Amino acid sequence: MKLVSLLFLCLGLAVTAAEAKYNPPAEGKVRSRSQEIAAYQMREFDEDGDGVLTVEVSEEERAVFIRKMRDEGNYFY
Repeated sequence: MKLVSLLFLCLGLAVTAAEAKYNPPAEGKVRSRSQEIAAYQMREFDEDGDGVLTVEVSEEERAVFIRKMRDEGNYFY
């Protein structure tokens, strides 16, 4: 019985010590690995730094896209 009590006491002290050392990050500062990768890729591909990936599309490509959307019945353009 003393051994079980001693074990619980040691576990309680370990948990208390771990909680005392943990300092949570400021609100909104926690980022997942996926968010870190997305941010890195955005920095790599966003050449002008405006936060938007710009795609140059010719008038011919635009016309083909619109024609295909009309043929398929998609009118979101």
